[in-house]
Amino acid sequence: SGINNPFEQLFRAEELAACLSGAQTDDLDLRELQKVTKYEGYVPSQQVVQWLWEILHGLSLAEKQKFLRFCTGSDRVPM
Repeated sequence: SGINNPFEQLFRAEELAACLSGAQTDDLDLRELQKVTKYEGYVPSQQVVQWLWEILHGLSLAEKQKFLRFCTGSDRVPM
């Protein structure tokens, strides 16, 4: 393009897309999401929270993607 864009020099198009919309993956490991989740009115050690993560870790890839879309608006892993 005619405009000098620093992002064009730092990233390939695929890399920039992954940064903006998340990574496409064949497996969703929700452990990182679990590590950074902040709770309001709950603590990670509560039984109901433990049940939630147990259920989520047992979901199929398609079900995990649906869960992510519900929570974040995207079925891709946030960067």
